[in-house]
Amino acid sequence: MRKKEEKLHNKKNIGHAILLVLIITNTFTSFIKVNSFIDETSPTFFPLTPHTPIIIENDLDFITFSFPGSGVESNPYIIKGYDITTNNETGISISNTTKYFLISDCIIDAKDYGIYMYNVSEGTGLITNNICCNHNDFGIMIENSNAIKVTSNFCSYNWHGIVSSNSTDSLIYNNTCVYNDYSGIFTSYSNFTTIKQNLCQNNFLNGICIQNSYRTAVIFNSCHKNWPLDGIRLIDSYMSLIANNTCSHNLGNNIILSSSNNSIVTNNTCFDDGCGIAIVQSGNVTVNNNVCSAVSDGIWLRDSEHSIVCENQLFGCGYDIIEDNVADYLTYTVNDNSINDKKFGFYCNRKNFRIVKSQYDQLFLVHCSNVKIKKQIVNNTRTGITLRFCDQITISNSICSNNKEVGIHLYKSNTIEIINNTCTANILAGILLETSSDNFLSYNYLINNFLWGVEVDKRSYNNIIHHNTFINNNAYQMDGSSQAKDDGYDNIWYDKEIQEGNYWSDWSDYLGNDNYSIDGLAGSFDLYPLLKPPVYDMNKYFELFALLAIIPLVIIAYTFRRKKMKLD
Repeated sequence: MRKKEEKLHNKKNIGHAILLVLIITNTFTSFIKVNSFIDETSPTFFPLTPHTPIIIENDLDFITFSFPGSGVESNPYIIKGYDITTNNETGISISNTTKYFLISDCIIDAKDYGIYMYNVSEGTGLITNNICCNHNDFGIMIENSNAIKVTSNFCSYNWHGIVSSNSTDSLIYNNTCVYNDYSGIFTSYSNFTTIKQNLCQNNFLNGICIQNSYRTAVIFNSCHKNWPLDGIRLIDSYMSLIANNTCSHNLGNNIILSSSNNSIVTNNTCFDDGCGIAIVQSGNVTVNNNVCSAVSDGIWLRDSEHSIVCENQLFGCGYDIIEDNVADYLTYTVNDNSINDKKFGFYCNRKNFRIVKSQYDQLFLVHCSNVKIKKQIVNNTRTGITLRFCDQITISNSICSNNKEVGIHLYKSNTIEIINNTCTANILAGILLETSSDNFLSYNYLINNFLWGVEVDKRSYNNIIHHNTFINNNAYQMDGSSQAKDDGYDNIWYDKEIQEGNYWSDWSDYLGNDNYSIDGLAGSFDLYPLLKPPVYDMNKYFELFALLAIIPLVIIAYTFRRKKMKLD
């Protein structure tokens, strides 16, 4: 225990020295005057005066402590230049006051709270240019106090760096919050708060967390390396603005809104690790002009009807919109988005059209039918081609590779033909069938997908899968030992008529096995594995389709001739 205490004491001393240098540098190079509290002279840290905890419980206590000033807006009481290192619960506590005051240029290391403010009159407090470190609870805590300014402070190794609770119209500006155990900045029930130009980095849950605080503006902040959760997180905070922030290397999400309706997420930059921007159960949200690069997911929305997604730019990631029914998809506005400098192809509720030019780097179709998709090259995005609630669609001669999740994904989509496509090096599966039945997969090349070449979920049935080439999928055998997975039922992995299945690079006729066992609950087998990859014969299919097209014409001609003979 003694060694642990000595280690903590040493860490505090080192932290004090480093932070003092940082604060002094900030003081003399970029000190910002935020209101009339600050006089025209440059503040200084030297000499710092050791001081016992300062507890002010009414206006008279300012006089008792003999702080300079008179408590009016033009001449506030000044608490400045103190080193308060104590085992007491709080370093500086101010409550139930009506006078104007300034707390600046102090170093505070107490047990639970650095600076605690409760029930002070509106707009009377300014907390600026302080160091608040090593507290069990909060570096700076504002509670039941409106229009308070918290600027240019350094908060580290606390539970939360800066907290605003039940306080409206606050300004939290230009602070540095690092290595706190929960959040750098946290607000709860604090409406009309502006959180601007703060650095929140290496906090152990969130950079900035907003809860139950509507009309919050989170702008021009930098949130990096906060984990395991998020850079900026809003929960139950509607009509908020998230703009011009830079977020990176946050393990969960760089920016996430949950149950925060009617908000705007605009002009943010998110890169590396985590999800770029996630909108969950937040209706009427506008997501526009954001840039997300090389994150696990670029921009995705779930149960967020009537939202607008437009003019965003993604690189090395993609889009996803998840709804449980078609009617909800119809409420979205999605346009002018790009991926890897190509268009994001979003089609909703359309019929009878063709996509034959490689102009997209991700295709997303919802409730579409009678569509021909061919010659697409969709790489390095989230999912190359996604079909939701679709039917009678043909996907052919396309390449889907190096995607974060799946090459081709079918969800509640039936009678889909997937023919002669190449799906390689996708993280989850080359082709995924989810709640999708009566589909036909043939002559596809499924190579080096991290998990399965083809995955069929438990709600998918009557799919026919044969004459595909499976090479080195699930090579690390992360789940099962085969290159495909079938959790559905009545799915056929071979051509019954000619008794030919698929080519599997890990199957050998010399092992004494006549069939190929497929992972999954279905217990499926390819009864007729092929000895070599099948070759797609376009002419064969052209002849078949031509024959199918001619048959109706022959019937019409025959019927017309019979009628004519009767008339004669």
